[in-house]
Amino acid sequence: MGGKESRVKDISYGDNQRQKYDLYLPENITDNTPVMLFIYGGTWQMGSRNLYPFLGDSFASSGIITAIADYRLYPEVKFPDFVYDGAKAFAALKKRYPDRPVFIMGHSAGAHIAALLSLDPRYLNAVNLNNCRDVAGLIGISGPYDFLPLTRPALKEVFPASMRAQSQPINFANSKKPASLLIHGLADETVEADNSIDLAAALRSAGNRSETKLYKNAGHINIIAATSRVLTAQAPTREDVIAFILQERSNGYPRCE
Repeated sequence: MGGKESRVKDISYGDNQRQKYDLYLPENITDNTPVMLFIYGGTWQMGSRNLYPFLGDSFASSGIITAIADYRLYPEVKFPDFVYDGAKAFAALKKRYPDRPVFIMGHSAGAHIAALLSLDPRYLNAVNLNNCRDVAGLIGISGPYDFLPLTRPALKEVFPASMRAQSQPINFANSKKPASLLIHGLADETVEADNSIDLAAALRSAGNRSETKLYKNAGHINIIAATSRVLTAQAPTREDVIAFILQERSNGYPRCE
């Protein structure tokens, strides 16, 4: 596909100034058009949806309704508040598109949030949704899913000691979950690829479909930059994400109830 995509900015999903998302719409929307929520990274401390029009335009041009959400950050909030923000954003999309499959994709810290939304039912339950019923699929890119013990002082503040076990997505992989695609660069020096390898293995051990894509020369930043239509030579991120979404849409869902 391709053509004239449109952007709707500053859609609120809560009362806080950071609880907003931008929506990127394909030129041609049909009853079969899937929806994706993208959650960006930034060590849970920085980031803006205004940095990612390239991603929204790219996936909208491929026929995917794409939402890019802001969420509250440390030090305004600590874990798990930013995950609950992700749940509210997802619920807003489901309300807007109740009859469409909605996928969750995240990069880095955003992949961590996306994984918890997909794997730990408490977050979507809090907004009267169900991860098995309502998440069409998880796409994690360069995500930290098993990162204890914490060594960086700032992250010890982001994740209170009493909550750290609950902050690890891998701890919620031992039962039926939505299908997932976990992408990682083997040249990533920020988040080790073992995070994706080990989470996928744990999910598969519990009988789930979890596909891993490991890119030999991709680092932590260029792997997400490669979602742009003009940077696809850096890594096949865009192609693999689109293929996963179209495959899961055709498979039907829910997959894990």
